[in-house]
Amino acid sequence: MGRHIVYSEAVNRRLREEGRGKGEGADYVPWLLCDDFPSKGRSHRIPDPYNHRIHHFFSDLEARYYYYLCWSKRILDVREQYPLSPERTLAIADRLGVKHPRNKDGSLFVMTTDFLLTVHTEDDNEKYLARSVKRREDIMSDNKRLKEKLQIEATYWISLGVEWKIVTEESFSRTMADNAKHLLSRYNDPLPPNHEEMRIILFRQMSQQKSNTLANVCTEVDDLLEQDPGTALRFVFYLAAHRELTFDMNTPIRASNLIKNIIDTSLIDNYLRREGELNATSG
Repeated sequence: MGRHIVYSEAVNRRLREEGRGKGEGADYVPWLLCDDFPSKGRSHRIPDPYNHRIHHFFSDLEARYYYYLCWSKRILDVREQYPLSPERTLAIADRLGVKHPRNKDGSLFVMTTDFLLTVHTEDDNEKYLARSVKRREDIMSDNKRLKEKLQIEATYWISLGVEWKIVTEESFSRTMADNAKHLLSRYNDPLPPNHEEMRIILFRQMSQQKSNTLANVCTEVDDLLEQDPGTALRFVFYLAAHRELTFDMNTPIRASNLIKNIIDTSLIDNYLRREGELNATSG
């Protein structure tokens, strides 16, 4: 059973001692955990497919944005519920002339940013990006207090030279996020025992039958290799999760789709050419 935290200065000290808000990658611990709010609605605990850390999100929108980020090769690290220095946010609130959030005991409430991202830049460096995830209807509402908190948060990051933006459901592709969620759920699947042979046959069949559906081709491969139904299809998703097969991420991934409409078959042909299999597909 989860606990419900009543924040106070003593609780803040304890959370710091627990390592909340510290670390990077697999070692990072968010300031807020789903277990801290057992009665809170749409919370999500999502295992990172790469480093196996559990991410904690408090809305469907946050979870969907995470999957969208997770698919990007530029995103090196995602730190959610990242704590801001209360001393710094207090100084900013005073300067802006707004009230700083406080705990019931009157101590400073530790504000957080939904996402702090480590990004690989085009010039082969790294930088941080801060993102606050909010529904558009909330941003467009007359919620003065929300706007004050966002102003504090924005000023905090800008003063540190970190780009800060609000992300809404209109800021990114839901289709890409849903596709990423689907594929990444297969990232740690066990490989079929004959996976090398299956890869060659799958690619050969897909190259030959680009106007057939993915479901039909995978069923043919299962039958050919005497595998349980669904084995080849799961393997296709595994290969895509590992970037060894490229889907059009802006089109909903469905097994009923034609191969040529959802998969970059030029990469398949290149693979077959390297393996000396292309003539077999075109003969």
